[in-house]
Amino acid sequence: MKPGDSHFYDVGVVHSPNRKGPTKLVRIEGSNLDRLERSNIKAA
Repeated sequence: MKPGDSHFYDVGVVHSPNRKGPTKLVRIEGSNLDRLERSNIKAA
């Protein structure tokens, strides 16, 4: 992706954005995820 680009990840799609250098990530959710139970899987 280039500066200013955006990408839509559909519901249930697992993704891992690759960041080379300084960048900002804006995440917009369709619902409040504050109380969502999350897994404890950690990156290797």
